[in-house]
Amino acid sequence: MRFVIAALLACVVMMINLNSVSEHTAGASLPDKTRDKNPLAFPDRAADSDPGFSIYMAKAAFNEAHAAFPPAQERAKEEQAAVADAPAEPERCVIVVDEALTPGKASNAAAVVAFTLGQRHKHLVGEPLRELDGTAHPGLIPIGIPVLKATAEQLSALRQKSLPHCDVVDFPVQGQTTTDYAAFLGAVNLLSGESLQYLAVGLVGPKKKVGKLVGGLALFA
Repeated sequence: MRFVIAALLACVVMMINLNSVSEHTAGASLPDKTRDKNPLAFPDRAADSDPGFSIYMAKAAFNEAHAAFPPAQERAKEEQAAVADAPAEPERCVIVVDEALTPGKASNAAAVVAFTLGQRHKHLVGEPLRELDGTAHPGLIPIGIPVLKATAEQLSALRQKSLPHCDVVDFPVQGQTTTDYAAFLGAVNLLSGESLQYLAVGLVGPKKKVGKLVGGLALFA
């Protein structure tokens, strides 16, 4: 409706402009005396409104139509923004450790994976915790991180089948054989992917998908 009104207004203004131009043209060919005797017929001699007003009205009508139906590129940008603002699918974060690890080594493996997950997914960190007097504590993950257990073979299979669906952070067994990170890098570099075994695997992805991937695995205790 806004576009129709704006279009009609633009047509009216254009007709007024054309009529004004034709009157000026016709009047210019007549003697000055005739023009002086008929000021209403020849608006160039009459005290009519500013001719720039018609141009102003035409521009206003065009802007109104432009606002009602923006160009395709602008509409595409607006649609993309709407998609970006839409709420994302709920996420889930889990860590699965080798059930054969001692509690100390299992805790270390889970902590290493959790640290990297936090670095890769900063949006998972919640707002700071505040005491009554305003003292702040660093924000923690609001969705929680269950720590599950699996066999070494299950860990390798879980990592492989999770790669197409989630972000995967794995901790190869070589990580607990040395405290030298350069040596850790070198040890992994000597092996092919099929030869690697893992102490822990962390997953972040759509809640339902992650739930299916780790379904049947028990909590590490």
